[in-house]
Formats: sequence, C-alpha cells, structure tokens
Amino acid sequence: MDLIAKLINKVISILHKIANKLEIEEYKVFCAISGDKCVFSNNAKVYNHSNKPESINLGNGITIDGILEVYNNGSLFIDDYTFIGNSRIFCTNYVSIGKGCWIADHVFIMDSDLHPISAKRRFNDAKNFSKGIFPDVYTNIPSAPTKIQDSVWIGVNCTILKGVTIGEGAIIGAGSVVTKNVPAWTIVAGNPARIIREIPEDER
Repeated sequence: MDLIAKLINKVISILHKIANKLEIEEYKVFCAISGDKCVFSNNAKVYNHSNKPESINLGNGITIDGILEVYNNGSLFIDDYTFIGNSRIFCTNYVSIGKGCWIADHVFIMDSDLHPISAKRRFNDAKNFSKGIFPDVYTNIPSAPTKIQDSVWIGVNCTILKGVTIGEGAIIGAGSVVTKNVPAWTIVAGNPARIIREIPEDER
C-alpha cells in the first residue's frame, strides 16, 4: 500500500508540475516572466491592459494568488521569491516589489487615486464600463510610483497608497493604511500607519 501511495503522490506531483508549466506559458502572453518557477493559483488573474507583456515583469520563484492589473503606460515589477496572497495590485504608473516579500490576503496596492474627483467623469466611466468599453479612464489622475523593497511583510487587509516607499524588512500590521514612507526594519500599524517599534538586529 505504501508503494502504491508513493506512486500516486509521484504522479500527482508530476501532473502539478506539468500544469504549472502550461500555466506559466499561458501567462507569458500577458507578462514577461524571467524565471521558470512561478506559481499561479486558481485565484490568480492578470489584466494587462497596456497590451505589452514587458509592462508586467516577474522574477523567479514567485507565487501569485491574487490579481495584477496594469493600465495605460504602467509598469509592474515583482522580484524573486515573493509571495502574493489573494490581493490586488493596481498599476497605472509604476509599482515595484522586491525580493522575498510576503503579501497576505486582501491587500490593495496602488500607485494612483484610481478615479477622478469629477463626479461627471466617474459617471461617464461607469456608463462605458457597463457597455464593455474600457477607455484610458486612468489618465489625468494623480499618480506616483509605489515601491516595496526587499523582505517586506504586509499583513492582511492593508492598503498601500500611491507614492509610498516601504523600506527593506519592514512589517505592516494587519488592517493598516500606509499613506507615507515606511523606514527600513520597522513595524508599523494603524490608519494611518505609524511606527510601533524597530526590528532588532538579530531578527533582520
């Protein structure tokens, strides 16, 4: 029985590898994948509205369980061995995520205000969406690059606003709204996020 169980597990493992390789090939239509060990879950979705694969650049060993969206001339870069849970990254300008980051579920990372202040424009955009028309609705909206450096851990239900840089090794507590830069090797939490303490040298 042990031998049969091992054989079954081996076959399942091989099938998973084949399925993942096919999935990566499929996603290469939408983004530039420099590594061959990326994992896309069943929840993962990639919306590259720029129609340029190089607008979404993924490194090696990345796990994606959420939604990546790039519009207009936006550029999204995710470095090696980063895990992205069931979250959403919305890019119209520039978003970068460093190596070895952990992004939990229900995190929203953005580099713009998403929608105009003008109620008339928002109404017209909604009308277009209802007709399946997706014009460049995210143009002429305030935006700024959002940068998440290496080894950052972002807890569940966080929002990262435009123009923010999160320094290396920082930890963002669950439910936080990050409105300004976060220094490296600090723990922040709250709305707006504030520094709770520094991470000691022996835990970096």
